[in-house]
Amino acid sequence: MYKIDGKKIEELTMCGLNDQKQVLKTLSERDYIKCINLNLDDENPYIEYETDDDERVYDDINEITDEMV
Repeated sequence: MYKIDGKKIEELTMCGLNDQKQVLKTLSERDYIKCINLNLDDENPYIEYETDDDERVYDDINEITDEMV
């Protein structure tokens, strides 16, 4: 199981809290990710998930944030 939190997304993309939550929500809907736990109410929101392609997640984070701009 993997976990990505808002602080990691901020470190990678400089996104604010609302954008971090949107990225996590979008990731939870991806077909290559099995979402175990999505917590958007925490002060540091996070997703716990399983995937066979962890590197794709980081590429996807950048792609999602690029589309937000």
